This record gives sequence, structure tokens and C-alpha cells, in this order.
Amino acid sequence: SLASRIAVGFGIPLTTSHSLPYEKYFYLGGANSMRGWKFRSLGPGSYNEPDTLTTDKIGEISLELNLEYRFPIYKFFRGAVFADAGNVWLRKQNSLFPGGEFKINRFYREIALDAGLGLRVDFEYFLVRLDWAVPLKNPSLPEGSRWIFDDGNKLKVLWNIGVGYPF
Repeated sequence: SLASRIAVGFGIPLTTSHSLPYEKYFYLGGANSMRGWKFRSLGPGSYNEPDTLTTDKIGEISLELNLEYRFPIYKFFRGAVFADAGNVWLRKQNSLFPGGEFKINRFYREIALDAGLGLRVDFEYFLVRLDWAVPLKNPSLPEGSRWIFDDGNKLKVLWNIGVGYPF
């Protein structure tokens, strides 16, 4: 079967505060989202975090597209081939996250892409997943070297374990 999802989000603070509560921000990455990135490690926009920092990558605008082909292998084993695309952005410019704001004239160039393979063990009452994913396009890299095929980019493989289907 073919499964797909499009998830779009836009967060606006409704109080006198100028920012959303932390738990209301959007994030991507991990076993149920952009599987080529670790949990909360994608975005915002084209922001490139120095190696010395490890902050959660969050934003007020989110766009995610997933496509997955699911097929039987043998008895209770299932397989999947998938591709994910998306990113998160900030509504306004922020000096802490240069390049993280949403701009209509460049957001499409900041969409990350990944692809991978998955193995599922279907026990009928729950499903265990093992996904192998590779980021194909990383928007935090400089333009002209964002694709995995560009010179100097290393192949980064990420394994995800999950329970239930990712979407």
C-alpha cells in the first residue's frame, strides 16, 4: 500500500506575549517525522548551528510531507521504502537563529529531503519498526553544497526504532 501525509502548521501567540509557549513550537526529526534527522535537529530554515552547541531546533511554521510504500515480506515481517520532506521556520527574524525566518522567496530552497528503508514486525496488536534513513538534502549547509551528491558531503545514516506506523 502507499501511505502519504502532508502536515502544515502555523503558530501565533494569542496572549500579550510575543512568543509561543515552548511546548507549542513545531519540531521535526526522529522516528515519526523526518527520519533522516535526529529528534528536534532540523531547522529552523537554513540556520547552521555551530558544532559546540546542541539546542532544540524549533519553529513557529512547519511543513512536512511523507510518502511511504509498505509491502509484505514474509508472514509477520513487512517492509517499507519512504521519502520525507520538510522543515520548520520562525515567523520573524531572530539574531540567535540567522537564516531561520520564513521568507516566501526562499523557503522552497530550505526544504530538507531524506529517504530510506524500513523493516516492520507486525504482531497484529502492535508493530515494531526499524528504519534506516539517509538525509539527501540538508538546508543548513551553504547553497551549492546542500545535496548529498555535492563534493565533500559525507553519507550520514540514521537508524530509528519505533512502535506503530510513523503516520
